[in-house]
Amino acid sequence: MVSYRLLAHSRRAASASRLAVGAPGAGRPRVLSNRCAVCGKEPVSGHTVSHSNIKNKRRFLPNLHATRVQVDGRTRKVRICTRCLRTSRKGTA
Repeated sequence: MVSYRLLAHSRRAASASRLAVGAPGAGRPRVLSNRCAVCGKEPVSGHTVSHSNIKNKRRFLPNLHATRVQVDGRTRKVRICTRCLRTSRKGTA
């Protein structure tokens, strides 16, 4: 089990998390996944329902934030959902 410890919260990470990150030496940029690094929460599909009850397909994306955490003694920047962020701030009781 990997232990995650919250270090700091960054509000500007929301815009940076949408950008594609280029891997060194790769020909094309790799796209960041919409998955929480702690709980594994990922996008789910559903419908947008209009007033006339017409259903259109849509995706519900998790609310992810790029945050610096300490993983196995090393500081890393990971994308975690706001629920895990809130739980990590709470600490162990």
